[in-house]
Amino acid sequence: MKDRIILFLKNFRAGRVKTRLAAHLGAEGALAVYTSMVSGLLERLAPLRDMLVPYIDALPSGEDPAFGVLRTLPGMRLQHGKDLGERMSNAFQEVFASGADRAVLIGSDIPRINRELLEGYLASLRSYPMTIGPTADGGYYLIGFRAERFDPSVFRGIDWSTDRVFTQTLDRARSLRLDSRIGKRLRDIDTVEDLEAFVDSEPRAHPLARVLERYRPGTRTSERRC
Repeated sequence: MKDRIILFLKNFRAGRVKTRLAAHLGAEGALAVYTSMVSGLLERLAPLRDMLVPYIDALPSGEDPAFGVLRTLPGMRLQHGKDLGERMSNAFQEVFASGADRAVLIGSDIPRINRELLEGYLASLRSYPMTIGPTADGGYYLIGFRAERFDPSVFRGIDWSTDRVFTQTLDRARSLRLDSRIGKRLRDIDTVEDLEAFVDSEPRAHPLARVLERYRPGTRTSERRC
């Protein structure tokens, strides 16, 4: 069986990524958090590198902080579609057209995604045509399909960026007779409260703890050094 992990990446530009975090940490702080999360994710998924199919919504230039993080990733592709659902649907169709038998798509802002988690989701696709991992805010951090049962319309009619995304997607899947394996609920990092909750559960030396300390309001400018 040929497995693929579609990795959706966001724009690596200050002011264009993690805007809710930016409200508390500034645009540069939000970018630093996101860059750290992607770096950590790629390190954790290094053993699965050959399965990764990265899609980004805007290619970074040589001056962008992301350039060093992403330049070693194979086959970077651009997302295309009028909304998130269409972009995800197009990515799955391209991966399946290239010969994948099973594929999962993940976001890049969930620090608890690791190799074991993804291997479990891929294994579940031997028994289920669809698998999905919910987030605490009503969305999902992972969705996957077997190639022969994939139906692009599972992404239609969804109120993206709301707390109804997960339940609407499950309802849509049921209407298409796609039995789903529902995985572990995780928390993505969208707000400073999400970030603080994650950091509080990790050792002080965690890279995200250092980023939060550097950009947290009240930190002295002289302490903000690379």
